[in-house]
Amino acid sequence: MSCLFLYGMTPMQAIQAATIDAAELIGWPRKVGAVEAGRFADIIAVQGDPLKNVEVLENVSFVMKCGKVYRHRASEHLQIFFRAVIGRERNDHQ
Repeated sequence: MSCLFLYGMTPMQAIQAATIDAAELIGWPRKVGAVEAGRFADIIAVQGDPLKNVEVLENVSFVMKCGKVYRHRASEHLQIFFRAVIGRERNDHQ
């Protein structure tokens, strides 16, 4: 998500692009994209406020998928993914 921030989006715009806007794009606006009763929702927990520092989304404490909490391996994989994406995006801007 930091790559969206690098392209000039605010942290809120980047979060909305990854959630609400993505749900619209795939044609599931009533199924995903928000945390509400009756919707599918995968949730991540981070230390800090992503609206003040979008990079906190790179260090996921846990992932909740289908009501089950995943720690360690899930967050390690997400961190590796985000670092790879951010590294590519930063290299593209240089």
